[in-house]
Amino acid sequence: GKINQKNPNMILLKIVTAEILLLDNTVIFINSDEAKYNNISNDTEFEKNVKLKHENQFLDSDNLNIYFNKNLLEAYGNLIYGNQDFTLKADKIEVNIDTKDFKIYNISDKKIQIKTN
Repeated sequence: GKINQKNPNMILLKIVTAEILLLDNTVIFINSDEAKYNNISNDTEFEKNVKLKHENQFLDSDNLNIYFNKNLLEAYGNLIYGNQDFTLKADKIEVNIDTKDFKIYNISDKKIQIKTN
């Protein structure tokens, strides 16, 4: 990675693979073309060709941000989310990392598209 000269706590990464161990001992796997990693807070902003896998769930998007101090994972931009039962397309998803509660919504006027598998 490269250290951001304007913010030395920010590391700029290319061809990124990340594993996040959750409190329930499950693992979130994330891949992306680029990311910005804050080495103080561990907050990370993944960009371009983002792919997430957690147990039987998957998520593809242009952007995925994880803010550990807020227990928040958010993904947006060409968002596709699903599991073995369904696949959906929406503008944005927000997930509470601790409770795994989530909100899926569209910012635009178009409807969320859901397809059963």
